[in-house]
Amino acid sequence: MMLAAGTAAAVCLSVTYRTMISAEDISPAQPARIIRAVRGRILDRNGVLLAGNSPEGGRFWPEDICPHLLGAVSSDGQPQGGVELAFEDILAGKNGYEAEGSSVAVSNGQDVYLTIDCEIQRAAEDILTKAGEQYAKGVDYDVKAPYSGSAGAIILLDCKSGEVLACASYPNYSLNELGRDYESLVKAEPSPLPDRALQGLYRPGSALKTVTAAAALSEGAINENTRFYCSSRLHLADTDFSCMKAHGYTDVKGALEFSCNIFFYKTALRLGSESLTKYQRLFGLGEAPAFELPTLAGQLTSPKTDGLLIQSAIGQGETLCTPLQLAVTAMTIANRGVRYSPTVLRSVGYRDSSRHYPEPAEVIPDGGVFDIITEGMVSVSKYTYGEYALSQLDKPAAIKTGSPQSPRGYDSTVIGFYPADKPEIAFAVVLEGGANAKNCAYSLIRAYDDAKGR
Repeated sequence: MMLAAGTAAAVCLSVTYRTMISAEDISPAQPARIIRAVRGRILDRNGVLLAGNSPEGGRFWPEDICPHLLGAVSSDGQPQGGVELAFEDILAGKNGYEAEGSSVAVSNGQDVYLTIDCEIQRAAEDILTKAGEQYAKGVDYDVKAPYSGSAGAIILLDCKSGEVLACASYPNYSLNELGRDYESLVKAEPSPLPDRALQGLYRPGSALKTVTAAAALSEGAINENTRFYCSSRLHLADTDFSCMKAHGYTDVKGALEFSCNIFFYKTALRLGSESLTKYQRLFGLGEAPAFELPTLAGQLTSPKTDGLLIQSAIGQGETLCTPLQLAVTAMTIANRGVRYSPTVLRSVGYRDSSRHYPEPAEVIPDGGVFDIITEGMVSVSKYTYGEYALSQLDKPAAIKTGSPQSPRGYDSTVIGFYPADKPEIAFAVVLEGGANAKNCAYSLIRAYDDAKGR
């Protein structure tokens, strides 16, 4: 399930371009010389130029990355979505003029520094491109197979600030070639135009079992030692609900490691719909996060029956999330219950290299709950192999995977954070119609480590 990114385009129609001069500004009796404002640049957190101005006055993109995030500027200077539209008041400036006896000074636009790290962003885009190439060869569901997906998204966040270090959507396109390629982009399948990272809606699948575990442990429905028996089937309301295999007796850490549906079905029945929904909302699900760019709220399953309740507990049913929401969920677990609002704005006018410490958007009481969940997620990381093995990293990583049902058959999701003991980054990957999103995690974390070592 994925919604097209129409929000930014709709907003663009109502924008008043600030560099225009009104009739009242110029005396009709005197010809005026317009002094056009220079549009502000867009740079990454390290000062790498992402969007600048050509000598001819048009916009150009030297790194040719993150087109969905940046947005385009039309030939007449109108912002077309993304950062260009979201920060129009900062970037545009205001034209000046000179006429006999009067003048208005030009006010150039200010530069905008994003939280994005150019090199991590490029790595995220490369990971998704490889997923698409592998998908074209045929999806292999073996756990040691390469990751694949016809389309998808990656979000990488700084755990201590909510800053977006990478925001990638695939298929991609070039802003430098957009005017020449637009007709072919419109006809392409899957479409490269929607921003899947911020406006794609997906079932999260088993990645959401982390939230169910946090709710049940926090509310006392289970504890660390609670064990349920899994025979691979649960008969409920004349329906058999299944698990991948018979896991026998397992506790919450084992249920996260082996992704046991039956454990979480039984946990949800103890917990109840009201408490489950309450915690899903505490993690920021079912509502659009406070963010500078248009994003979506998604939706939660309305658990009016036990059957819907247990589907909600494993990220199925009517539950839909954006990749951004999934990354925020991972960040909240990494922070032991502290959730920050994501942000893509680092500073305005000059590069600010200081560490930002925002106020939390939500604090979920911990009491050791998140250590238990983290242990289970670290165990999941053992099931990555070969070139994708997370064991190659200097420190342990924590992940949780999902294989949610979708109109494509199955999607593949993973959320996680690194290092597991003192998290610095949190991430989410969604691959449409593919498999083994977990195998993206190693390259993504390595890209962060390499960037940090620059």
